[in-house]
Amino acid sequence: MSRTSIKRNILTIVLYICCSLFMNGFYKILVSFIANQFSDPIVMITMLINYIIPVFCFLFYFYNYYIKKINKVINIIYSAIVIFLSSVTLVLIITNFKVYASNNALGVYGAIPSIIVTFPYDGIIVNIILITIQIFNLLAVIKPNNKLAYLKENFIAEKKLKLNLFEYIPICILALLAMLTVGDFISGFNAIENALYNPKYLYLLLWLLIIPTMNLFSYVFKIENKINSKLYKIIYLLILITINILFGLLLLFFKIIDPSFIVLIGKPLFPIAFAISFPIEITTILVIQLIGVIINTAKVIFFANKRHYKIR
Repeated sequence: MSRTSIKRNILTIVLYICCSLFMNGFYKILVSFIANQFSDPIVMITMLINYIIPVFCFLFYFYNYYIKKINKVINIIYSAIVIFLSSVTLVLIITNFKVYASNNALGVYGAIPSIIVTFPYDGIIVNIILITIQIFNLLAVIKPNNKLAYLKENFIAEKKLKLNLFEYIPICILALLAMLTVGDFISGFNAIENALYNPKYLYLLLWLLIIPTMNLFSYVFKIENKINSKLYKIIYLLILITINILFGLLLLFFKIIDPSFIVLIGKPLFPIAFAISFPIEITTILVIQLIGVIINTAKVIFFANKRHYKIR
């Protein structure tokens, strides 16, 4: 693996973590907006747009650099949309700065995990960064012979993932759901002392992180297709199935010995579920687990019945 590939992959992981926080913030603001019967629409919609733009940029970045290079026209349209939305959001944040700052001081946004500092300060910083990046992107697209264009082209993955746009759409949905739970995982460290007194809290923390991320990465990168040995392919898939089932059985076991354990210790981990009295994060992970088991089991059956692979 080249140094460029390593740098690109590190950047992708960092962006994924940051976007998990943004996506988590988006869900929380959306729930709050609905719970308050859509009051203060300009203030709330500004925050929603602020948190969703970086996620949209990440999904575009991943498709462009790992799957298929985006053509010049779409690249220009994309950058123009991001610059426009980020500029409008930035103006609205500055316009309503006193409202956001006072709400922040009162702890209204306390449940939202921040990237650098708390809202609205992180919104100002991130939107300025996005506008700057997209201006550079426009320059690289419009003037393909300059140094920016060279750096951008050099950063594109040497080997593209074998995915088309229609395969990428369900991946985006899975990524948005995974970002929600990873954001909850990061937020859960605010009450990490709970894990010292109750190992179930540590289990829930790992459950939030491992299951959605593992299934997302296995679906996106299709690692089994890069393994030459049929036996090793099946072993790899069986490991994924086992991890999914093991976490599911542990949840069932903890529920049997203590049916209310999630209610007692889960508020820092499932803030949206407690806010709307519906276990949305838990349901999301269970669905991802079930889909992961089904897909990987189907792959095991498929590879087991393929004759042209030799077991080593």
